[in-house]
Amino acid sequence: MITGVASGIGLGLTERFLSENNTVNICGRPEELLNEVAAKFPSGITRVVTLLLRQKELRYTTGLQKTTAM
Repeated sequence: MITGVASGIGLGLTERFLSENNTVNICGRPEELLNEVAAKFPSGITRVVTLLLRQKELRYTTGLQKTTAM
């Protein structure tokens, strides 16, 4: 699993691993850029996972952290 593959180090790592005939799972955001990377390497990328956090879930998580903080 390589994160942040839309650009920079994550993209570089993805390209390097794939150039050595590895298969990888990629993760990051935005989803459109992940799909572009996956389209470049259709035989090497086995799973694309986007990182989406909806505002409602963020508020819930933040509230939960506040109520359980010690």
